[in-house]
Amino acid sequence: MSVERRLAAKERSRKARTRAIRNRILKVAGILAAIAILAGLVLLILDATIDIFPLNYSKYLSEDNKFEGKSAKEYLSELPNPDEFKPKEIDISDADVNSAAASSIKSILDKQSETEQEEKTEAEYLALLTDEWVAKNAAEDLGDKYPHTKEGFLQSSRDMLLNLYTLIYKGEVTSQYAKEVTVKKYPTKFVKQYMKILEDMNPDAAGQYASRSQYEEQLKSTAETHVKQYLILIALYEDFGFSETNGDLIEWYAEEYDASGKTVEEKRAMWEKACDDYGRPWLLLQYRSEMAENELRKRVYGEE
Repeated sequence: MSVERRLAAKERSRKARTRAIRNRILKVAGILAAIAILAGLVLLILDATIDIFPLNYSKYLSEDNKFEGKSAKEYLSELPNPDEFKPKEIDISDADVNSAAASSIKSILDKQSETEQEEKTEAEYLALLTDEWVAKNAAEDLGDKYPHTKEGFLQSSRDMLLNLYTLIYKGEVTSQYAKEVTVKKYPTKFVKQYMKILEDMNPDAAGQYASRSQYEEQLKSTAETHVKQYLILIALYEDFGFSETNGDLIEWYAEEYDASGKTVEEKRAMWEKACDDYGRPWLLLQYRSEMAENELRKRVYGEE
């Protein structure tokens, strides 16, 4: 065979191998493309699944007050006696009273003129506060409870602050009580679940932090604070010897959503729908926590 023929045969062989390799490459590429398309479909399905199936709030809870299969008390140190717990002391300074009095004087002046007056300094408002000014301008506000004098006006401002702070502190009774309790170990899965709940409630919050890790650190801290209070309140609910009927739960849920005008059947349907959406254990957690907090508030601050 001549050199030319050998070279031609070699070239034909090379081209045949090239075609075979190209065909194998195309076949593999086709498989990879199919995989990519399938992966895309899987992602679409997952996205749709997230929308179709909401967060399972009750996943780590049970109707018998268990968190991840353990009682609330198993996670906590010993609870202080609620009847002996001392509420946070309310400290109202003279400066606080003067500030409140100045604000009240401004409100009276605005009301008299029916328009908002030019802003004055606190000292300028207080300079108006004399027995004569009070008798002329604030008698109706003070009523029969306080003397229509400068001192009577200041005392009413002090009492107003006392009532305000008392209301605030009553609302914070669980967080105050929680300071005296230590969590030995958190129900970690429930904490992560609660982090997701908080994130869903405020999906734009992450943008307020310098990094994702910083955001998640704060999210975890907030979730642990809430979970700690849940653990404490459920432990107290059991200590108080409370229980509930299905009727109690239906009425409570109806009041929560201002459905007092609905029929018994409609209220029951609302409750059953909520159980389907959130799970009965999650709703029981909310109800029992609220009942326990109300009782704790009564024991600490007296009958309301």
